Amino acid sequence: MCLPIAKYKRIMIDLETNIYPSLIKKVDEILIGFQDAPEHQSPVQLEKIQLTIDLKTELCSLRSYEVRMIFPQVLSLLTNEDDSASVKIDFNQVAQLTNFKEEKIEKYSYQLQGLNNCHATVQGDRNLLSAVVDVFLDDIQTKLLPLKRQWSFMLTTLINEAKGLNKQCGNTLNAQCGNNCKNEKKLLINNL
Repeated sequence: MCLPIAKYKRIMIDLETNIYPSLIKKVDEILIGFQDAPEHQSPVQLEKIQLTIDLKTELCSLRSYEVRMIFPQVLSLLTNEDDSASVKIDFNQVAQLTNFKEEKIEKYSYQLQGLNNCHATVQGDRNLLSAVVDVFLDDIQTKLLPLKRQWSFMLTTLINEAKGLNKQCGNTLNAQCGNNCKNEKKLLINNL
């Protein structure tokens, strides 16, 4: 299998060590802020709390699924020296499940953003909590989701590679895979 291993590993490390922990920490802070707000029993505030809990649940679930199951499988597949090794994971199912979770995260973030903006407008002020929520939601839209789209594209490459549909080397656009790719693969693994 001829793939740019460093790119896969970079995304996995970024998601596992930076993006997910940062977002989950922020969502915990937002939940505390919502519960400490004077209007925490209002219907809008309760809906914001529920959306935030749903968003956290999906983030934690996606992180757990990827960190515990997907990332190790992808790494073992990429670093396996035997190219004839059978694939233990169904990347189509992985792509479907992660896309489903990402869509839910995006939906909840847009709903929470709408409620947050509407509520702040009705109240007539933008408090610190509203600003924190806006930054958190912006991080989802500008950091998490674009990286997840890139990851999905890379999983599609693995799907095609596993099916034998990818006839081109993952390191170049037009070069056919050959013995040179195996040497590059070993070099990439050793440089990580």
